[in-house]
Amino acid sequence: MNAQVGTHQTISPVQPRRFGLNLIGNVGQLGLTMVVGVFYVPFLVRHLGPAVYGLVPLISMVTAYMNLITMGLDSAVARSMSIALESRRLRKKRPHGLHGPRSRCIHGKSRGGQAA
Repeated sequence: MNAQVGTHQTISPVQPRRFGLNLIGNVGQLGLTMVVGVFYVPFLVRHLGPAVYGLVPLISMVTAYMNLITMGLDSAVARSMSIALESRRLRKKRPHGLHGPRSRCIHGKSRGGQAA
């Protein structure tokens, strides 16, 4: 990292030429998407048939739900991994665990093995 302490990054002003190109590109993409949709839907209905074309929204919704589940599981696994790695790092620093040599286990015994 080459960051210096106390320096601020300046943001360059908007360039009118670049803004115009971005605006034209975004409007062009929107228009192209609409034109393709107008011709693509009748094409699909004609070639697939109305019954099979009705499955397309159903399949896309199932795919969207699976995507949500995957994103949730990804974040849960990442959180669990970071917690596990941090606790492992802390255990290496403290030989008797997180609470010291006299902490109680689930069975009511101290870490040394004697009953309290």
